[in-house]
Amino acid sequence: MVADSCFLDWELPESERDFEIIETHISYVILTSRWAYKIKRSLSLPFLDFSQLEQRYHFCQKELALNQRLAPQMYLSVLPVKKSNHQIYIGSGSGDTVDYALKMKRMDNALEMDRMLLTRTVNANHIGDLAAYLADFHAQATVVFPNYSLQYFQHLFNPIADLFPYFQQYLGSKYSTIVEKAIQTSDQFLKSNMELLIQRQELGLVRDLHGDLHSKNIFLSQPPIIFDCIEFDNALRQIDVLDEVAFLAMDLEAFGYFSLAQILYRQYLNRMASYQITQVDHSQLFTYYKMYRANVRAKVLAFQAQKSNQAKKIRKEAKGYLDLMGQYSTQLL
Repeated sequence: MVADSCFLDWELPESERDFEIIETHISYVILTSRWAYKIKRSLSLPFLDFSQLEQRYHFCQKELALNQRLAPQMYLSVLPVKKSNHQIYIGSGSGDTVDYALKMKRMDNALEMDRMLLTRTVNANHIGDLAAYLADFHAQATVVFPNYSLQYFQHLFNPIADLFPYFQQYLGSKYSTIVEKAIQTSDQFLKSNMELLIQRQELGLVRDLHGDLHSKNIFLSQPPIIFDCIEFDNALRQIDVLDEVAFLAMDLEAFGYFSLAQILYRQYLNRMASYQITQVDHSQLFTYYKMYRANVRAKVLAFQAQKSNQAKKIRKEAKGYLDLMGQYSTQLL
């Protein structure tokens, strides 16, 4: 395990001595002028286990292979992290291997989709390119057959109920009520549509995809770069193709781009049809998946707010996703 205090001792080439460290809840990312090195935290959580060196190596290799499907120009290699005499080396140097780093090419931050959404510089051409790129990936992705059941889907949606006390205390009763109603709507929708969900699986519309497709994980370059897919839980990545598109459409709507969300959906469907992949379109299911993805973003933000010195700002963002979840819930009633 690489201790936090060791990050002051990175032995990098002279041209890369100036670097920045970004900490997330499951990793460290070291940014230099040209490269990004991602190191997984040594931890065990309900949804992942990186506590052992062998596990971190395994998931680094898996993350590399999975992300090279959509961002081969960005994801380069897995390198050993070595320690010798209180010095830390990435990829070379003597000493014991204490961790592993995923080496990536650093991309142009100005092309980050979430930044461009905030500056109102995303247009229909960007979305058309993205829809085509995503459909091309989906058309070639491996078909999978998870063990679908009512409980399978409830396990994905309903854990947001664990945050009732937090929402009540910090966001107000309005938001705990929204969550309660959304869970009821989800349960009702799933009970009425399990046959549809299983049928779509039988049609080959459940595939090994990205799993975390929102604007923070996209560079709007030519072609687009979609990065940081989920490697630690197959169930979160092996999903219905509509679930994946719904995540990005929901995110566009959260930024107020409702027309671009519609363009994304329609152009994606058209591109999929060109591959003779049929019966993809289902507007009610698409709305359900948008509701689920708003749930996911609100839940993630609520957890982040509990550990951040910017909690007020993060809670405001979470409110936006909860409001959107409530709107989708109403549309499904």
